[in-house]
Amino acid sequence: MGRAILRLVQAALGCLLVCGAGSSGSLRSSETPGKITVEGAGTALVKPDVAEVRTTLSGSANLASEAEKKYRDHRRRALELLHQLKFREMAIEERGPAIAPSVAVNGQQGFVMWNNVVVQGGNQQSTGFNFVEPLVIRLPSIDRMKDGEVIGDVVKILDAAKDAGMPVAGVQFKSTRMEASRIAAIRAAVEAAHQKAELLASLSHARVGPVLSIQETTPAAGGNDNAQPQVADADEAVALANLNIQAAGMSRLSAIVVRATVNVEFALERGK
Repeated sequence: MGRAILRLVQAALGCLLVCGAGSSGSLRSSETPGKITVEGAGTALVKPDVAEVRTTLSGSANLASEAEKKYRDHRRRALELLHQLKFREMAIEERGPAIAPSVAVNGQQGFVMWNNVVVQGGNQQSTGFNFVEPLVIRLPSIDRMKDGEVIGDVVKILDAAKDAGMPVAGVQFKSTRMEASRIAAIRAAVEAAHQKAELLASLSHARVGPVLSIQETTPAAGGNDNAQPQVADADEAVALANLNIQAAGMSRLSAIVVRATVNVEFALERGK
């Protein structure tokens, strides 16, 4: 009788051990790793390597033939003055003329914009014809030049444009290496996100695991403009002298700041 009771007790204990082990394994398998999502921001600086002067050629007259002749004469004189500068690498981007009638609307003279839009409305009166051509004068490789040399060359172009009677829309400094700078800014943003995640995880006595997902959230516009207007005409060119910005140990006329933001989701693991 005693042996029978002992066997029953042993069987019951064995069942409990098996059930306990089964429930413990089920609990562990149902555990999911923690997650943490953080935002990171990064920047990169790029030195402009191109200077662009944007200006306009035009000719206006009552007859289209006279307007064309004035435009051709204006164009010839302007290009002669620009080529007299003898900049070895200067390029002139010619886009061809926009042609439209001049109109007076309610007593106000209309004009042709670069996108060839003419003032429209009631009480129109034709006053002649306009030939207008946007011109972009481009100086490459300015990153190899000293700031004073860049300023001097831009001023010469502005003065030549003024002598030729070409209104100047502005001067822009651009970079042809924006894509590489954007990648560098994204790398910096991801690194910043990782550092932030490690800080938050350490406060919870945990550690950061592998990346689960990543998404770039950089705004589409406003942060990475690859152009920085500086002056409107030759009279304001002296303002360039005050644009010597120190950044990343380099002296530049105007540093272009490329920004990037990312959302990164990391696995969160138990700390040791």
